[in-house]
Amino acid sequence: MQRPRKHRAPRAAEVDPLADLAAAQAAAELQARAPGWLVMWRRWGRVYSAWECRDPREVRIIERPDLAALHQEMRLVDIELRQIPRPSTQAPAAQPTPVDVAALWRDLPA
Repeated sequence: MQRPRKHRAPRAAEVDPLADLAAAQAAAELQARAPGWLVMWRRWGRVYSAWECRDPREVRIIERPDLAALHQEMRLVDIELRQIPRPSTQAPAAQPTPVDVAALWRDLPA
């Protein structure tokens, strides 16, 4: 039986600060083009992460090591969400309380 691999931190030789900076900038640019999404570069995991945040009850999270693959998956989620009927966010109209006007007239002092 194999033991599960532990996630390890990248070695200093594997980390390129300029590449991380470029990846973070690319994530910020994608986020600017994708309303409703939070996109960031996860330096520790060496992946791009995207959160679809339009409905806080149903956040979709996607992680891909490649920005193009992440963007494609984001588009697929957007298409899927457009096809799902959403419940109305408007509160139902308040119903007026019925008033017995005749009883009000009877209770007035003469």
